[in-house]
Amino acid sequence: MTTTTTLKEEDSAGKLKKEEEWMKYVGVKKSGSMFMAIIRYPKSLGGHRVWVGTYNSPKLAALAYDQAAFQIYGNQAVLNFPLSSI
Repeated sequence: MTTTTTLKEEDSAGKLKKEEEWMKYVGVKKSGSMFMAIIRYPKSLGGHRVWVGTYNSPKLAALAYDQAAFQIYGNQAVLNFPLSSI
C-alpha cells in the first residue's frame, strides 16, 4: 500500500513549510524566486487573466491581488487578508 502526501504538508507545529507558504494565497503564482499576482476577470467581462505584478514575497503578491480583486469584485471578492488590511 502506498500513501500520498499533499503539497501543503505541515511540520510538527502545524505551520506550513517556508517554501510552500505561497500556496495558501489566492491569486499568487511562483516563478523561480519571484511571486506573481494574477487575477481573473468575471466571465461577463471576458474572463481573461490580468497580471497584477511581480513581487519578492508571497505576502506582497497576495496584498496586490487583494487590492485588484476588491476593485473588480467589490465586497464579493475572495481576499487573502481582512478588508481592513487593504
